[in-house]
Amino acid sequence: MAQYVFNAAEFEVNRFLDIRFDKKDGTAEVLIKWRGLDTLFNSWEPVGHIHEQLPELFVQFVQGNLKKPRFHRLWKQLGFSEPKGKEAMSDFVRVN
Repeated sequence: MAQYVFNAAEFEVNRFLDIRFDKKDGTAEVLIKWRGLDTLFNSWEPVGHIHEQLPELFVQFVQGNLKKPRFHRLWKQLGFSEPKGKEAMSDFVRVN
């Protein structure tokens, strides 16, 4: 799937599972299942790091879950416009 680098160690993302927001400061985290590791090692990682290192894959995950309010909130927080229909990855529009 995709490599994620943390503290000079590389981990392979198997898939993204969910997102959550911190109730105090509103920062978002994504729950990740790591390839080759038991679910015991699933971990919540900062969305900023994941979006920076794996942008297309992460945006595809968020877009595929936009019917859930927390994903819609994150979509807007990342600065994307409201999607219209099934947009292709190349058609994403960033709002300044």
